[in-house]
Amino acid sequence: MNFLKTSKLKSDKRIQAWDFVNSIEGPSILITAGVHGGENTPVEVALKVIECLKKYKIKGNVTIIPIVNPDGYLKGTRLNPVDKKNINASGNVNGKSSSEDTVSDDIANELLKISQKYDYVIDLHSGSINRYLPHVYFCSLEHKELARYFGLNFAIYHRTTNNHIQAGYSHRNNIPIFVRACNTKTTTFGLELGAGHVVYKEDVEIGVRCIFSFLNKVGLLSVNKILRKTSLRQVFEKARDDIMTVIRAPYAGVIHYTKNLGELFHSDEVIAYIIDSATFQRKPIYSPIDGRIVLQRIQSNLSAEEINCAVVARLIPCDNKLT
Repeated sequence: MNFLKTSKLKSDKRIQAWDFVNSIEGPSILITAGVHGGENTPVEVALKVIECLKKYKIKGNVTIIPIVNPDGYLKGTRLNPVDKKNINASGNVNGKSSSEDTVSDDIANELLKISQKYDYVIDLHSGSINRYLPHVYFCSLEHKELARYFGLNFAIYHRTTNNHIQAGYSHRNNIPIFVRACNTKTTTFGLELGAGHVVYKEDVEIGVRCIFSFLNKVGLLSVNKILRKTSLRQVFEKARDDIMTVIRAPYAGVIHYTKNLGELFHSDEVIAYIIDSATFQRKPIYSPIDGRIVLQRIQSNLSAEEINCAVVARLIPCDNKLT
């Protein structure tokens, strides 16, 4: 076990990293989790992968950082409570330090630097008060085929432009660390798994299976174990507004879904009912498009400040050309 070297992080909150190294030539892979302290599922997946890898002979090397944001993890907060920043959107685009850097900037810069030493980077995330349909992010069309290695049916193309990357400090532009790493020619993926604070056993199992499927496909496992073989059925493009549609309730109340996460539905079909807590009036919520539910709130009570209840994605065949 090693520690991520950061100048501004206190010694009692050092970021732990597990290294698995073999002299046999093979790929090098960095796996990170816990960038957002309130996302517990990725941490559980990373810790489970660490335990499982002890039983395997590998080719190459793997480094796993299960908790990038230790202060946030202890307090269950998405942001780093030390400086109230989102580590995933902190630091310099090129990983260079600045006199204005805070703890989160320091961590993000160091992650970006070390990521360039690996062939592949996998950054694990999950929902907060929502639950994601498990999917993989990629930010270069050259990596679309590699995205199949995770064994998932769905992926999201996170398109960026040169203007995004050249804009300077990323927290002003909200460019995730894995996207910045991708633009340094490192092959990177973001893996979204399940919910945030609430950990579902099946989400952890899916995450571990996805990781080992990828490790096997890229030749890191010396024992050829085929865990899952699935081709992508759909690829959604995050940059296009017509792909993702947020479903909002007409008012606060208790939400009751008629469709589960990942299910298909048609335009104008009822996907949920909202029940007014005061009058008990029930009103249907319709989908404006044909699609699939890719995000769903875990909490059944919707407040007046937050009436978003789901996100649906338009059906797009995987082979459609993304530009």
